[in-house]
Amino acid sequence: MSESSNKHGDFNRRLLASGPRLRAYIRPIIFDPSVADALMQDITSTAAKAFNSYDPKQPFDAWLMGVAHNCALLFLDNPRTRPKGIGRETLKQLEAISFQAAAQADVLQDALDHCLPKLTKTDGLLITQRFKKGATNETVARLQKVNAFTVSYALNRVFEKLLVAVNRPSRGQNDE
Repeated sequence: MSESSNKHGDFNRRLLASGPRLRAYIRPIIFDPSVADALMQDITSTAAKAFNSYDPKQPFDAWLMGVAHNCALLFLDNPRTRPKGIGRETLKQLEAISFQAAAQADVLQDALDHCLPKLTKTDGLLITQRFKKGATNETVARLQKVNAFTVSYALNRVFEKLLVAVNRPSRGQNDE
């Protein structure tokens, strides 16, 4: 496999992992989904061309958000593409909110990752079944041979447990 193919594959893997954060950055700026998709394509294309300048010792997300920021500024500076009421100052405010939300989401995801393995086998199976792609309470109920209300009630109980565990101040220190 050539070095170029390896770099291309590395870029695609990193981009795939960072995609949700990139979309979360773009969505507050661009409300129209088709325009947001166009900006996302522009960012992806620009990042792919600039990937040779990326230092693998640095966090890819931070580098990609820098590329996204520069693309967003160009987008907002163009009167033909700029959404009404959104300029550089609004972009700064939205970025601050977006980065703060992303940091909070990372902390919550880490806490959830810590708490999920501590669920009982039954609760873990319920969560696994429910969050498979395309699953609904009804499909899980059929699998477990119970009614959808029972599944809904059980999921609410598990979510309540997870919420308490994730918000527990002593999380990570001598957990039960």
